[in-house]
Amino acid sequence: MGVAEKVNGMTPLEVLGEAWLRLSRRARRTIRPLTVKYSSPSISDAELDSHLNIGRRVDLLAYFKKRVYPRFCGGLAEIGRSSELLIELFPHTASQVVWEADEIEKRRFFIFGREYQLDGEIDWHRDFSTGARWPLEHYTRVPIIHRQAGADVKVPWELNRLQHFSALGIAYNVTQMEKYAEDFSRQLNSWAQSNPVEFGVNWTCAMEAALRAINLAMSFFLFRGSETFDEKLLRTLLKLLLEHGRFIRRNLEFSYRATSNHYLSDLAGLLFIGVLFPEFKQSRRWAQFALRELLREMDKQINEDGTDYEASISYHRFVLELLLHCFVLCKVNGIALPDRYWERLRRMFEFVRCYLKPDGTAPLIGDSDDGRVIIWKTRLPIDHSYLLPIAAVLFEDEDFKRESWLCEEGLWLFGESGIEIFNDLPRTNKQARSQAFPRGGIYIQRERDLYAIIDCGDNGIYGRGSHGHNDLLSFELYADHRTFLIDPGTYVYTADRDWRNRFRSTCYHNGVMVDGEEINHIDERAIFALAADAEAKVNVWQSNTRYDLFDGEHNAYARLSNPVVHRRVMRFDALEGFWLLTDKFSGRGAHRFDFFFNFDVGLDVQLFSDGVVIAGDEGATALALIPLQRAQLKREIVERFVSRVYGCKERSQGVVFSIEAAVPFENSFLLIPYKRGDEGKLERICSTDFSVATE
Repeated sequence: MGVAEKVNGMTPLEVLGEAWLRLSRRARRTIRPLTVKYSSPSISDAELDSHLNIGRRVDLLAYFKKRVYPRFCGGLAEIGRSSELLIELFPHTASQVVWEADEIEKRRFFIFGREYQLDGEIDWHRDFSTGARWPLEHYTRVPIIHRQAGADVKVPWELNRLQHFSALGIAYNVTQMEKYAEDFSRQLNSWAQSNPVEFGVNWTCAMEAALRAINLAMSFFLFRGSETFDEKLLRTLLKLLLEHGRFIRRNLEFSYRATSNHYLSDLAGLLFIGVLFPEFKQSRRWAQFALRELLREMDKQINEDGTDYEASISYHRFVLELLLHCFVLCKVNGIALPDRYWERLRRMFEFVRCYLKPDGTAPLIGDSDDGRVIIWKTRLPIDHSYLLPIAAVLFEDEDFKRESWLCEEGLWLFGESGIEIFNDLPRTNKQARSQAFPRGGIYIQRERDLYAIIDCGDNGIYGRGSHGHNDLLSFELYADHRTFLIDPGTYVYTADRDWRNRFRSTCYHNGVMVDGEEINHIDERAIFALAADAEAKVNVWQSNTRYDLFDGEHNAYARLSNPVVHRRVMRFDALEGFWLLTDKFSGRGAHRFDFFFNFDVGLDVQLFSDGVVIAGDEGATALALIPLQRAQLKREIVERFVSRVYGCKERSQGVVFSIEAAVPFENSFLLIPYKRGDEGKLERICSTDFSVATE
């Protein structure tokens, strides 16, 4: 990325500030390793005591075990009752979490959908999938990308977020068996010994430290009632929290050019430490700074329509979880937040309500690394349904109420009062409707069990594209309990650049490629950047009881020697239940056009001699993909992959229609979900004159 691109949109003062940040960070990487000595633990008991604002003669253990405030959340404030309600209302989940805790005690971990059986002590610096190990050196000298092929830093990072402590803690409170607290104690001491502050791969990213700090803070509330939680364990935990707070404050992932979920995570970590452990002398400053910056970042990163500006559905969920837990933390501890931020948070939940498919799963638009803040319950990464009952209680709004019970996450966040609020809300069965989110570039067409989501936004973060894909004018399509046309997801980040770039390429999305060129240029070396070659705009969005009409375009191919503008019109007939997809190209010259349709895993895709494609499984519904200019198009079934879980991919199929034509040129497809045996629907729709609809 050139200098001009780096300073684009920045004021002269911000340019100077950014230069100062870069110089100071470079100096820190040079000087800091010389001033920090390797030691374990890094903080002595005497140093810890000097940082605590409590009397020297106070019984430290008794003080922390008995204190009532501050509170982590409603469910942990009345943890005994919450555990009883979990067994009563969610007996399967209670059994599941005990099973998970038993597996953890046996050193069997499930990371990114894979099972790892460890022998002996946990090696906190190892990627268990490849065996690669990161060195125990100062974090400024530890490379994130390992030299061993296929090694992925996210594997050790995921384990070192310590989110599995919630399973141990809940299992302890459900069963009152000390073995879970004892395992927590062993792991906490092991982690502290193996990860001296600022040394090793688990200190290379402040975000990772911040998420770990939130889960460390939570573990205090989960385990402090156990006999195993003695003063030695308490001191170890307090030292870690103090070290994490100091580290995060020194290594904030702030930039005048662009901030992201990383900086939000840093601030959330500081806020949790600052609010929950006011005994630290630095806590008040940390909490005040973090809250002030968090609200400023909310103004910057959350669009007015409630969408996250990183152009990723998965990261929208992650950022929403960050803000949700911070807002709940403030609410239960009497910290008032301006109403406009609560309203912005509400809009984020409203976006979730609209983007969820009828089965409660989320589309895979943009990057996904399965990131969560706290894992109150193990779920598939695409399951975002639990967010709606949380919103129902948080805002006391029946529009978000879908299930008969508050979800497990809501039980822990709100406690018994949350159950009462949820049950008192009337059940409206109000269905999400078609809706546009213009700032996020997301347009949703839906009626009953038919659903399509269209992407017509920028790359995210003002075009920087760190988590965006080449999915402009691409869409997902769902009908009758399953997804037919799908966004492929992410698969991996640093572990394999080729696969990383393949999953974010134009051909892996349901869009159009001109002359074999990517919509936005992909630099093979810059795995978290995407060129901002395309400007998108929406010409028309109409939605009524009869139809939804999306009409958008982009100019990515205006950079060609013979420029082309791609316009896509997607009309959803809500009464008949089908889509008419029309692509129009203006400009000059002759070009090759490739139209990509990528199908979900488990579908049998059949391509007939007349160009018609039928995709289906053992279910009652199939999808007919019918080109209206079928005689002119070449067609081919191609291999594709879908990644619903980070690091895992499943084989699927796609169909490519190709043609060489001079512009102006247009091409149309019918997308018709139909019940098997009801081929009359296909005949009736195909006999319609669509010449007016495509004008």
